[in-house]
Amino acid sequence: MGFMRSYKHLDHLCAGIYPNARNGISGYIEDMEQTPRGAYLVSGWNDDYKALKHYRWVRNQIAHDEYADEENMCQPGDIEWLENFHRRIMNQTDPLALARIAKKAPVSQQKIRPKTSAEPHSDHRYPAEKKADLSVIWTIIALTAVFAAVLYFLLNN
Repeated sequence: MGFMRSYKHLDHLCAGIYPNARNGISGYIEDMEQTPRGAYLVSGWNDDYKALKHYRWVRNQIAHDEYADEENMCQPGDIEWLENFHRRIMNQTDPLALARIAKKAPVSQQKIRPKTSAEPHSDHRYPAEKKADLSVIWTIIALTAVFAAVLYFLLNN
């Protein structure tokens, strides 16, 4: 399947299933934006949100830009991601479905993870975010070590 065909396939599914998604993927994105605590409740929420916005942008470029086509706008894995997201909606493991499930769960169990395999975009589209997460962890570790050293020095002098 080509990118546009896969995009349309997902777009029609979104338009038919989600109440505010009468505009297909754009409506799905709006529903995500209007879901309180979605990123807290569902692991991978932000990655899915960014990917959907990116693919909508790619679709718009192909549809409206004279020089844009699938060949120069799409990357390996884009079609696979769209088809995988379609399957996730059908299996009710997409972000909006998982958020609905999480909201019904007891507070202690509200953070849930999709039951699907790793999404391709998580590994090839947003590596800077993963590096940022690691840098925060290392910064916290370094600050803790400095704090411990200063405390040790003050207590032993």
